[in-house]
Amino acid sequence: MPVTAEAVSDLFQQLQSLGRSMKALTGRQADRISLSSLMMLSQVQSLGEVRSSGLAELLGVDTSVVSRQLAVLEAAGLTGRRQDPQDGRAWLAHVTEAGAERLAQLRTQRVALVTGALHDWSDGEVRQLCAQLVRLDEAFQHVTNESDPTGGVAHSTSGKVHA
Repeated sequence: MPVTAEAVSDLFQQLQSLGRSMKALTGRQADRISLSSLMMLSQVQSLGEVRSSGLAELLGVDTSVVSRQLAVLEAAGLTGRRQDPQDGRAWLAHVTEAGAERLAQLRTQRVALVTGALHDWSDGEVRQLCAQLVRLDEAFQHVTNESDPTGGVAHSTSGKVHA
């Protein structure tokens, strides 16, 4: 039986609610750094060094968004940059030692908060939800790639972004 419009509407409402809850949870521990900036910091850490244009493409945002967020992170001492040796006009962003420490601290705090919130869940239930979320993400990426006239490549964030 096909999925109904009502079920899809319910799904979007739940995803929006979950997004607000995640933002509130992360906001409790972020000390004035936005969730999107923390996610970007985490992505830079997983990539090592990256050009802002590459990061913008990966995250599906404009390079000006990445530049502004990297400037905030750099001002906070969480990222640094150096000239790209292959193109002296470009810069490579990287996570500083302070940034890596901050991410580790925030991840530890987040794990504690989420573990407390899931006190009555089993490990199997959490893993089952993760599998369903991966399936949902892959379905969204598949549809996005089919409708992308440029033939762009989807970038799965499953298991990659840990901010």
